[in-house]
Amino acid sequence: MCRLWIPLIVTVALTAGLLAGCASGPGTPTGTAGDSGWVVRATFPDAPAVSTRLIPIACESIRLTVVEVTSEETLTSVLLTRDAPEATVDGLIAGLDCMIVAEALPQSDGSGTPQASAQINATVPVGLEPLEITMASTITTAEIAPAAIDLEPGLTQQAVALAKDADDNIVLTGDTWTWSSSDEAVATVSSSGLVTAIGRGMCEVTALEVESGISAAATVSVARGWADAIWPARGGSAQNTYYSAMPGPASPSLTTSLAPDGGGYYCGAPLVGHDGTLYVGSDSGWLHALDSATHEPLWSVDLGTGFVDQLALAEDGIILATAVQSGNTDQGTILAVDTATRQVLWHLVPDREHPSAGMVTDWAGSVYYCCADLYALDVHTGGVRWMRAEMGKPSLGPDGSLYSYKLDVYVDPVRGKTLVQVDPATGDSIWESDLGGWFCTSMAIDDDWTIFIPNRGRDSVQAVSGITGEVRWEQSPPSSPRTDVVVGKFGRVYCGMANGRVVAMDASTGQVEWQSSGTLTTVVDDMLVTANGHLYCCSALGTISVLDEATGDFVLLQLVFRRPGVEWSCDDQGRVYQGSRYGSPLRVFTDG
Repeated sequence: MCRLWIPLIVTVALTAGLLAGCASGPGTPTGTAGDSGWVVRATFPDAPAVSTRLIPIACESIRLTVVEVTSEETLTSVLLTRDAPEATVDGLIAGLDCMIVAEALPQSDGSGTPQASAQINATVPVGLEPLEITMASTITTAEIAPAAIDLEPGLTQQAVALAKDADDNIVLTGDTWTWSSSDEAVATVSSSGLVTAIGRGMCEVTALEVESGISAAATVSVARGWADAIWPARGGSAQNTYYSAMPGPASPSLTTSLAPDGGGYYCGAPLVGHDGTLYVGSDSGWLHALDSATHEPLWSVDLGTGFVDQLALAEDGIILATAVQSGNTDQGTILAVDTATRQVLWHLVPDREHPSAGMVTDWAGSVYYCCADLYALDVHTGGVRWMRAEMGKPSLGPDGSLYSYKLDVYVDPVRGKTLVQVDPATGDSIWESDLGGWFCTSMAIDDDWTIFIPNRGRDSVQAVSGITGEVRWEQSPPSSPRTDVVVGKFGRVYCGMANGRVVAMDASTGQVEWQSSGTLTTVVDDMLVTANGHLYCCSALGTISVLDEATGDFVLLQLVFRRPGVEWSCDDQGRVYQGSRYGSPLRVFTDG
């Protein structure tokens, strides 16, 4: 008989295997000879050192198994734990050729997937020199769950790091990891994997497993929050995925109707800024700023144009406005106004004589403007970064990805059937997808990069992957779709139909869940969803209706007797704003 003393201590695990005859050193498993049996002892690590990768810090037990080399028979096994780190192995015959297998395990009872392992052949007795055991991590891959994290500024999400072996078994969870963020201005991450959104943009959080050296990364997308969500991708009707964040009073009601001092009327898309200021254009070419709570005028700027159409707010307090040139209804223009100085910074009149078809801005300082050609402009200077001819309305995905469609100018100058993901930096196509039929309305993009398109040429609604361009589903509603699709907060998409009804479809499958309980008199022009589960709609013949988003039942029917506009906006105080293009006043609703 011999005694083998093996203190197992964390050390550098750069090689696998058990080495006999090596000198004992700090953190190396060693053995010495005795006369009454093998005594094994483990010193468990308490904290990870910078360069140590022998026994995982999360290890709770170490199992040593002795196997006869010739017969491969297991002769004995002993389990060492933090509470009982020493044991004696008896009954081994001198001169026996054996294999010693060492495994580091996550549970004190010896259960779980091995976190590190090693083996070596030795002869009993092992001799007076130490026996060194160097264990190598069993981790081959790592991942973070969830792999994609979408947050609004100020919100948090717990991320969990997982380490797996070659058989896809989970070896470690979030115990021995070092976390980091690629951009702490976008999101930070704590030592336990708690991700906190700071500002708009995208970054990666990385978890490094300290014993194996293997790491994993997850993508963090920080959206704009409600106060910011109106401006980049969602100004006017260009995106149609927004809804207000806070509930209002008991029921929706028309609060007031507003018209500018001095005659004329407010027109185009109303817009709520970061600070709650309400911006709206007028038919005489002015941009007005109002207090959204009192509706009192704050200031006005003469843009020197005709009808002001769409508005969007850039990150540095710059209002972008599109307008139709005075005396020329076929010529559009785009302008930038500094809200601090109330000065027009620049304006651009494109070469193409075509009215504005859409505008969105991103957080990278670009504005994408369509007037039958798609322009990428510098928000601060108006400089043209690139131009792509014969493209339709732009839309932005949750990460700033840019989508548009090719115009079929030989059939109709505002229609197209080929959806395109456009490189925001160059204007080049990333992918193109021929959807058949034709469509000419804006796209709605969900947070999972699904693009919803009402394809009027096919009398269907299509859900398209924003990553690949593949059609995920296509559904033909009871009547031909006529409006932009709106994404709601119940996992549904909504579309107005030619029969004057609204249809709700499951966003994942396209299955029709309900039609509205009555008609809106005629074709539905535009819609908006609020946080209180109300779907605001306006029709082409002067009705404004509010539906229950869950059932499609009417909760308000407002006859305005004069065709309203097709632009909606809302704020985080439960107020809904409905703009105009046809001489009717700006209407303010109190949502509930």
